[in-house]
Amino acid sequence: MISSAPLIRLLVLLVTGVSVGGCSRHESPPVGDRPLDQALKRSVDFLCDLNGTISVRFLGPETVEFSWSGETQILNRLPTASGARYVAGQTEFWNKGDEAMLVFGGTRDSCRKETA
Repeated sequence: MISSAPLIRLLVLLVTGVSVGGCSRHESPPVGDRPLDQALKRSVDFLCDLNGTISVRFLGPETVEFSWSGETQILNRLPTASGARYVAGQTEFWNKGDEAMLVFGGTRDSCRKETA
């Protein structure tokens, strides 16, 4: 018969928060090293069928900086059932994964994330 004692000890360690093989204290990485901080340092480029390359930089969870044809706009996130939708005036940017749709001045444009 197999003993369940090692499994029970592991469960007790997990439930009580005791760390196995290290310190149980969680420290935040220094500002500038967090994943969100790193994401804010770069833009994501999308290649659109009609409008060429656009750049999107996430400024926070609710806003993006949108650059296209030498102009920059700040777009705010609106609720959507799927993906992310950002809007400012007549400009809309819908993104889900590597695909996006740009609506500018009433014209819809299909876009794809550029690969390196």
